[in-house]
Amino acid sequence: MADEVSNALIDKIQTGKDLTVHDIIELTFTPIMGGKQSKVDKILQAIRLVKDVDKN
Repeated sequence: MADEVSNALIDKIQTGKDLTVHDIIELTFTPIMGGKQSKVDKILQAIRLVKDVDKN
């Protein structure tokens, strides 16, 4: 589940679409969602995504 959320947000960022409040909330909960990545990896990925948004 977290993998799909992260991939969807990455696609949105790469295509220049604005993130919604709902997107940010989903990103916040990705570390506790199921998925292939460890919790630490999910947290690090969320931080990277937020940095990418801030740069844009």
